[in-house]
Amino acid sequence: IPNPAYKNQKDKLTHLGLNGIQNTLKGASNLLGTDVNYYMLVNFTTFEDIINAIDGVDIDNPFEFTTHFTGRTYPQGTLHLDGELALEYVRERYSLPNGDFDRNLHQQIVLSAIIHKLLSPELISSFNNILSALQGKFLTNVSTDSIYALCKKQLDQNIQWNIVKYHLDGDTGNEYCASAPDQVLSVVYLYQNQVDFINTEIDKVMNDEVISQETLPERTNNNSTN
Repeated sequence: IPNPAYKNQKDKLTHLGLNGIQNTLKGASNLLGTDVNYYMLVNFTTFEDIINAIDGVDIDNPFEFTTHFTGRTYPQGTLHLDGELALEYVRERYSLPNGDFDRNLHQQIVLSAIIHKLLSPELISSFNNILSALQGKFLTNVSTDSIYALCKKQLDQNIQWNIVKYHLDGDTGNEYCASAPDQVLSVVYLYQNQVDFINTEIDKVMNDEVISQETLPERTNNNSTN
């Protein structure tokens, strides 16, 4: 995607963070056609701590796989993951049929499970204790007041959240990138029609429309490689 720090020359999304989180937010905003204002930054240890602080998460694993490094098998179906298992689950890619694409799917599955559990009546009432236990272990620009306001709203209204998530596909290839002009790197050329679809869905949400999970459109001519 275009990297704002390099006059919008094309780069790997992960490399935008080399110039700071604000550069990543700006690049994501440009790609998605809306302001991406907020972030939460964690490391591997904090990720495990978050999972353990909520006594693990339950996920529906779409297919069985055995990890490349530890040889641990994750069977298809409902799984309960503690912090260590969840971290391995979201990091694995080498043994997955679609590599990075399946890893992205796994990350979405675990993030959704975290959100659902955090907003459950059992945990939302003790969220202050969870937040205190994680104090100083992550970076975010979301104010504490905003977090507590959301918790209060959830407690008062018991909102049933419908999480809609999409994973953009693309063609794989090798390119010189803005942040590494002397090295050919593995990249993904996003399907522009899928990017356009996501932009439209985001616009609906920003205009207070209720959306539901849909199937991403099939690829068309890939203009994003130009």
